Amino acid sequence: EPRFLIPLTFPIILLHGPKLVTGFCAHYPFRVENPWLRLCYDKFLCTKSSAMYVMKIWYFANIALTVFFGFMHQAGVFPMAQHFEQQMKLKAPDQHIHLITSHTYMFPLSLVNIPSTQMVHYNTQTGQRYKKRKDFYLYEYGGLDMPQLMSRIRLIMSHCELKKETKKLRYRLFLAIPSSLSDDLNLALVQSNATYMNYELRHVFYPHVSTEALPQFLGRHPGIVDPPHWSDDDLKGTCLLEQEPELSFSYASKQLSSFIHQFGLALYEFELKRNMPKNKKTLTKTKCYT
Repeated sequence: EPRFLIPLTFPIILLHGPKLVTGFCAHYPFRVENPWLRLCYDKFLCTKSSAMYVMKIWYFANIALTVFFGFMHQAGVFPMAQHFEQQMKLKAPDQHIHLITSHTYMFPLSLVNIPSTQMVHYNTQTGQRYKKRKDFYLYEYGGLDMPQLMSRIRLIMSHCELKKETKKLRYRLFLAIPSSLSDDLNLALVQSNATYMNYELRHVFYPHVSTEALPQFLGRHPGIVDPPHWSDDDLKGTCLLEQEPELSFSYASKQLSSFIHQFGLALYEFELKRNMPKNKKTLTKTKCYT
């Protein structure tokens, strides 16, 4: 984790900062005079040869790392928190929000402005004291494998359905994962044979890079990875046959667009499908790349 190396920044600057001006070596560093060592010093290590390049590398590395860690690495978490802040304001009082995250950093609950369920409130009109009911649930699973993640989703959904039937509490179940895992999520849903479950892509927050799930050049655009709609007879959204790649400009541009759009944080909503399909069809249990 680069953040754990921050305390070393100051001593490293004190020790190696002068090299930005003097280069790697201001004087011949080797004990023995040798033609090859002298050539190496003159071409790469001396002040005249290395100082300019060291400074350029230093500038480039700082700019690149600032852009990556400051604006791209896990950058979709903050706008997603703002999104759920609006969802909490607009939802019905009898509705609970369940958010599952995987392959992302910890979700900042403080940005959602959720009222504390431990604080005692006082009603000036009735004189009663009360606590607000918890209506936002967060499940963080780190880098959990997709099959295990699907089992957790099924477990949470079954618990929510039980509360819906017994306590009349409606719910919405969301999953936030890097968009580079959209195809893996679709594959896991098909392999789990969860015909009672359906999910839809609600939003993609850009930019977002997770080193635990880096984009793949052969991955599909998250917007065209359609989940299997079990209620439809044709199972729309499921790729029955893997398409062979074609060496053409349109294919290359499409793959480049898909690769770029994988730098996002995808938000899916899971729902229980109560109507079963009339006709069953065979689904492929392999990834589809187009």
